[in-house]
Amino acid sequence: MIALWTSITGAAATLLGALLTFWIQRALGERAATRQRLERERRERLDAYSRFSGAAIHYRLSELTRWQLVSELPGSPEARTAIGTAHRCRAVLFEELSRMQILTDDPGLREIATDVVERIDAIHRAIDAEERRRRGIEAGERIERFVRHAASDLRPGDHGVIALPFRR
Repeated sequence: MIALWTSITGAAATLLGALLTFWIQRALGERAATRQRLERERRERLDAYSRFSGAAIHYRLSELTRWQLVSELPGSPEARTAIGTAHRCRAVLFEELSRMQILTDDPGLREIATDVVERIDAIHRAIDAEERRRRGIEAGERIERFVRHAASDLRPGDHGVIALPFRR
């Protein structure tokens, strides 16, 4: 009789051990899959944020150049080329803005990104060189703000100083 109970206890312990091992392995697998998914999403956001900020910097520079050439050489081939370049940069920026807005759940970041676009769009409508300079600086500051906010989204709790080299 003792041998029977020993066999039953051994079989039950083996079954319990197998079930416990299965449960632990499944939990570890789910945790690893979740960690991989979160890391993939973080990398996608990093790529989108980087591409948006890069496109914003290029568009800002193209708008500053556009204003300069249209102001100094109105109607010239250089001015027309600068306008075309600015339009292409704007198209790229809107493409990256759309991608970034799809990937982020942060309404604050979306608002800042939209503000970046609006500030850059205003550069070529400046009346004089001082206003152009001021609008260019404001746009640069908005890009810095976007980068800071995006960095805090990618590295929660890290509110380090990020300063891009825009003239003050």
